[in-house]
Amino acid sequence: MAGGDLVFHFVYPAATSYNDMRTVQIKQVVEGSTEEIDFYKHPLTDSTSGETTFYRMNIDIDRWETAGTISWSSNHTATVRFGIEDISMRELRKPKKGSSQSRRFKAAGSEYKWKITEDGLLVGTATQS
Repeated sequence: MAGGDLVFHFVYPAATSYNDMRTVQIKQVVEGSTEEIDFYKHPLTDSTSGETTFYRMNIDIDRWETAGTISWSSNHTATVRFGIEDISMRELRKPKKGSSQSRRFKAAGSEYKWKITEDGLLVGTATQS
């Protein structure tokens, strides 16, 4: 892991009769430790369309705050709103090169890069434009 990278563990709900993979808690893996801290959460949606809200943990005050919204047109197609900027779910998944395992997108003046590692963790970086 390079300096400045953030490593995330995606925690999905236990398999039930209603198993929506969009429902997720994202924990940040603390480097050099087995500790994980709350980072983002997207609660149970129970709908294939409409708008849902996702939250980010403000660790300074230990409270969940709204991070953005997702406007769903199906289980896999949506537009994500970060503040005032809308980004297509397709853009979030787009590789820079056809053979690349990582994905990149730009939002709010920063470029974000992410990939899933062999052990199932998500590693991401953000750079200011």
